[in-house]
Amino acid sequence: MSDTYVLIHGAWHTGELLEPVAQAIRAHGHTVHCPTLAGNRPADDRAKSGLTEAVQSIVSYIESNKLKNASLSQLN
Repeated sequence: MSDTYVLIHGAWHTGELLEPVAQAIRAHGHTVHCPTLAGNRPADDRAKSGLTEAVQSIVSYIESNKLKNASLSQLN
């Protein structure tokens, strides 16, 4: 049975930095997502984004990808 994971990066990072971890988990047959949070994407204005926008971007990502029963993991 495979699981679905959403890896959440820390401040000032991107989802791309979690890809080595994601690849290791995927090698065991699981599905792994590594979104980049609002405020950390290349075109984002960090002065106009905060925790509220970051959390909303996670919610939007999960909803738009129709993820169900996913485990969220925050990694620094």
